[in-house]
Amino acid sequence: MYLVLGPSFSATLFLCPQCEPLDIEELAGLGRKHTSCPYYAAKAAICDAEVIVMPYNTLLHEGTRESYGLDAAVLSRAVVVFDEAHNIIDAINNMYSCSLSSWQVNMV
Repeated sequence: MYLVLGPSFSATLFLCPQCEPLDIEELAGLGRKHTSCPYYAAKAAICDAEVIVMPYNTLLHEGTRESYGLDAAVLSRAVVVFDEAHNIIDAINNMYSCSLSSWQVNMV
């Protein structure tokens, strides 16, 4: 897949069987070349991607996941693979936990 980045953070996708996935440096280079934002172009390309690599938090946090267009319909057709899955519990605990000082507890 080759991304052509347009103005206004848009992306036009051209499927190219010979092309390899773009790494972050290549994506940034295309952004500079076409004076556009590679982040938003890559985000727009998610719906047509065959493989998406993302941090745990992006997938596990509902609001973040939905901002990428990864709703239940999309995920129902996906195979999700967690690299180093033994870290998922810690990731979830960190996302949905908070610490309170004794002062804060006493104020309630």
